[in-house]
Amino acid sequence: MFSVPLPFVASLLFLLTALLLHKRKRHSHIGIVLFVFFCSLGTFIVGLRWTFDLSILRYLQSLFSAILPVATWLCFVLSNNTMWQRLRHFIAPLAIASLAFYPDLWLGAVDVAIAALFLIYGIGLFVNARFVPDEARLSDLDQIIIAKKIAGVMLIFSALIDGLLSFDYLANDFRHAETILSVSYFILIPSIIWALVKVNESMPEDQDFSSIQAEMQNTGSPKAPITDDEAREITDQLDALMMKESMFKDPDLTLSRIGRRLGYPAKHVSIAVNQVHRRNISKVLNEYRIHYVMTALRETEESITDIFMQAGFQSKSNFNREFLRVAGITPTQFRLKNKQAESIKQQGVA
Repeated sequence: MFSVPLPFVASLLFLLTALLLHKRKRHSHIGIVLFVFFCSLGTFIVGLRWTFDLSILRYLQSLFSAILPVATWLCFVLSNNTMWQRLRHFIAPLAIASLAFYPDLWLGAVDVAIAALFLIYGIGLFVNARFVPDEARLSDLDQIIIAKKIAGVMLIFSALIDGLLSFDYLANDFRHAETILSVSYFILIPSIIWALVKVNESMPEDQDFSSIQAEMQNTGSPKAPITDDEAREITDQLDALMMKESMFKDPDLTLSRIGRRLGYPAKHVSIAVNQVHRRNISKVLNEYRIHYVMTALRETEESITDIFMQAGFQSKSNFNREFLRVAGITPTQFRLKNKQAESIKQQGVA
């Protein structure tokens, strides 16, 4: 009975995914489309490798495996480094892949080195998840953190798969290698693609990415920790800006935009907020929104849904979670409690 190897099925699915993403025609999807197409091409090469077992295919498979963790890192981490500083990430993958030309000389060194790359970049991406992307919606910060951590875990998972392949080589002479590798790609790559799409969805559609890059190159990261006085000055200005202009009502508000309005690098604003409030800027921003909601619940009869949408929240679940964190009770309980207090007050006056 005719059967199609799993890597070819995966390759076709990834190619269709790339075409669907491209059809959406969002500028910010270009990097994801290229990444998914790269994954489609890579899994196709893996299928050819396990079908024909040619030396050139073994080399291309090693090259794909070595580049995958680096490509994942660069897709998730928008950096203000120069082109050379970005390209140098590929030195190790290319060096590792070159060893594949001499399998007898280096034995399992290629597999070990590739597993190490996945492990290093996986841990790096997991740790990097705590940093706020300047160009992303602050409302989606929790979603971004989860997505980046999942991608990091998947890279670490791939390193463990390499260990499983080595065990299969020692115990079963690679009899299960194709199945192990195919199943791992069905888990690894779709998970990373899902995480990339989630992060991309947090980017406002009208975001000017060229201006973001230019701003990051001009401001860069703080060369030294800011002092407590400087942090307090920044947070005081942030508070005044929020109170005066209610910027928190914008659901697409980003750290980059806040930094431009305050006249500070976005990284300085993020550090100052963490330093003063001991919470990230997403939590602080939601607190401004919750206080607005609390005032509206006391003073108006508008529906809770209309109020939290006006305040800048985009989902009911996020709003309810943040309201409970700040107020300690649900919005419905808060409104009822205030109505009861007002009624008692009026009876006392009467």
